[in-house]
Amino acid sequence: MTLPKDNPNTHEVTKKFDEPIRQNIATGVITWDEVSGYVKTKELYKLRRSQAETDKYHKHKENLKKKHITILQYILDRLQWDEKEIDQLNDLKYATDQQRLHAIFTKPELYKNSINDFPYYYESNVLHLLIWSKIRLPIYLNDTTDIDMFDTKNNSFPDMNPACKAVIDKFLGQTLHDKYGLTPEKDYLWFVNYSNLQSIKAISHVHVLIRLKDEAEKEKMSKIFVTEGGEFKPVSH
Repeated sequence: MTLPKDNPNTHEVTKKFDEPIRQNIATGVITWDEVSGYVKTKELYKLRRSQAETDKYHKHKENLKKKHITILQYILDRLQWDEKEIDQLNDLKYATDQQRLHAIFTKPELYKNSINDFPYYYESNVLHLLIWSKIRLPIYLNDTTDIDMFDTKNNSFPDMNPACKAVIDKFLGQTLHDKYGLTPEKDYLWFVNYSNLQSIKAISHVHVLIRLKDEAEKEKMSKIFVTEGGEFKPVSH
């Protein structure tokens, strides 16, 4: 299997927009209501980093390049995952979307969560988690955005697979809602970038945004899910 290449033009859309947007830079804090709206309308390209965070991200990539380390290699090392195992899972064991739907997030060894080291320009009380899946998520039914320039003016975006969405909703809800009492949309949101917004294509991952009371609560929740090794409860079908 040839793994998809990392996208050097992540989040670039069309030249209809002004320079900061074309450069994937947020010109101001993205409020929770704005985030919620963009997720609902699938205008995910409007979720961007600040100039400072963008500079940090580019510096990080430059440092990896100097060490001859790809972004994919960096992520695999950080997750302590094996590329060959991921290939085998997606090429052999779970080769079809239907097989993947019945397997995603069903075992702790098939996924892992981390903090987004280079979060988008959200409000300071918003925690940005990433949930990585060894099994490819069949989240979009007709995602050709990496081949065809999608029409942002008319909001022509890929259609979400309702079956996959239901699995992710259940997976997140049984921990964030059932265990911590958080309410979907009000307290947490999630999305998966379509292909031309993905900087790391080879490993599927869900962006999970959690809105906490303040930065102290954000730090506490960060420790629960990452520092202390807390995990989301596996889902059962």
